[in-house]
Amino acid sequence: MPSEQHLQGNKLNLERLGDARRIFFKEGKLVVAEKSNTYQLHIFAEPDFNKVSAKGYNGYGPGELTNVWKMEDRGEPGKFWAYDLEQKSYYRFDLNDTNILADKEYSRLEPFFFVSEMAWASDSSIWARMVDKDDQYFELALSGDTIAKWGKWQDYADRPDTPSSVLASLHSGKMHVNLDKRIGVIAGVSRDYIEIVNLNTLEKIQLFGPENAYPEYEVSYSTGYPMPIRSSNNKTYYFDNFPGEEYIYLSYFGEQGNKRSDINPKLILLNYHGEIKKVFQLDKPIVSMAIDEENNRVFGLSYEKEPGVYLYNLPPSLEK
Repeated sequence: MPSEQHLQGNKLNLERLGDARRIFFKEGKLVVAEKSNTYQLHIFAEPDFNKVSAKGYNGYGPGELTNVWKMEDRGEPGKFWAYDLEQKSYYRFDLNDTNILADKEYSRLEPFFFVSEMAWASDSSIWARMVDKDDQYFELALSGDTIAKWGKWQDYADRPDTPSSVLASLHSGKMHVNLDKRIGVIAGVSRDYIEIVNLNTLEKIQLFGPENAYPEYEVSYSTGYPMPIRSSNNKTYYFDNFPGEEYIYLSYFGEQGNKRSDINPKLILLNYHGEIKKVFQLDKPIVSMAIDEENNRVFGLSYEKEPGVYLYNLPPSLEK
């Protein structure tokens, strides 16, 4: 790996947040998703990041949210999408108006209920991993039709007869897609692996490391369904990723999940050939991040006792 450069974050003075989960940045607006009693989404505007609106009324009615798992950009000016894990639904919000409800939604679609993780693959399809399938990846139309499927979980087995659902769980991680390139990225939480997936050709580049560690686990059938029971010795590896224009940004933790001190978090930059180009040592572990490539900045939601959003300025010498 290249020699590390140190980055010091500046904590943003945001209005007090509760249980913050995810962040998103677009057009000078920072969106923070939190699990709250009233509103799930809070929007802050540059230059001072004062709060300008709250959205995503907490509820089960039309346009309402219950549990924001991720936020995504489909390239629509002034818009962003929130995926509700509990309702298995996508909701679109406007960055600039004061409407607390979504202005468009794909809600409670039947195929979403069998999806464990997904991301927009186009304006009419998703890249998905299913809960219990031998196949690794799917591209699904919103109608539920399978556009493509590829990869086998059994290719990742470390021992014979391990159920595919267990292998899929051990290789879980955030999935994000660069829609312009139609390239998806997944980075493992329990296993330190990265896959760069071309959604047009179905080819993928695999990277394992920096430790190349396979998690310790046992298979349990106590619930009537095979599930991995992980060892407490296992580490948490990649918290988040972002497939940008030139680089893939990876937030690396590399420690046991209960550790919040004496850690060595990193921001790793790859190109789309899978080559490591830059490694930055961060002063805070980042559980969710948003990248402002135009201004060479990283926003990170910290993993600590009292989480905050930190702004990191990347060096101007960052190669393009």
